[in-house]
Amino acid sequence: MSLTLTLITSICFSQTQLGTAEFLNSLNSPNVVLLDVRTAKEFNGGTIANAKNIDWNNREAFESYINKLDKKQPIYLFCLSGGRSKKAAEYLAEQGFSVFELQGGYLKYQNEQKNVFKSTTDTKEGLTKANFQDLIKSNPKVLVDFTADWCAPCKLMRPYLDEIDRDNENGIKVVFIDADKNKKLLHLLDVSGIPRLQLFKNGKLVWDHTGGIERDELLQAIQDH
Repeated sequence: MSLTLTLITSICFSQTQLGTAEFLNSLNSPNVVLLDVRTAKEFNGGTIANAKNIDWNNREAFESYINKLDKKQPIYLFCLSGGRSKKAAEYLAEQGFSVFELQGGYLKYQNEQKNVFKSTTDTKEGLTKANFQDLIKSNPKVLVDFTADWCAPCKLMRPYLDEIDRDNENGIKVVFIDADKNKKLLHLLDVSGIPRLQLFKNGKLVWDHTGGIERDELLQAIQDH
């Protein structure tokens, strides 16, 4: 290979695999394009917040979408376990994009998220502040609900909090923290009354509410932030 061809290849072909934590943290950068290259059916079953679904196997639609993008925008992408995203990443890099692939795909992402929640919610001593920090950084948008079995307003709110958690479009992960099992944590966080809702975006608190709240008011607060 000639020196000129080597230089051209090194400039145009920029492709990197990232672990889950690094991949998610990188999504906070401006002008990032996040692509889920699985099928629409897979996408509708759950995805990473703010991802756009462009099926790699539908090459005509995929290439049509890619041709509209600015090559200065970094592209982050994933599939179920890495096979399709590897091919898509190679193609995009050859087109001159800077491409970052989620190592292990959505399957590994899901398993790691489950491990985070299991390790921090199954402890008899309750959550530590470090555990809490891991929870609010486990997804770009996290809504924390400090709740208890005896709390009547908490029970009234639970159905639409579950609805928010299931809604793939809003990209929000809802975390329920039992006040009785986490008294030390509530003290450290200065949570003196429940229900208490806190919305975090990229690990930063953007909205805080104490007391019951109607569904529409909650949805509006989420939209505003």
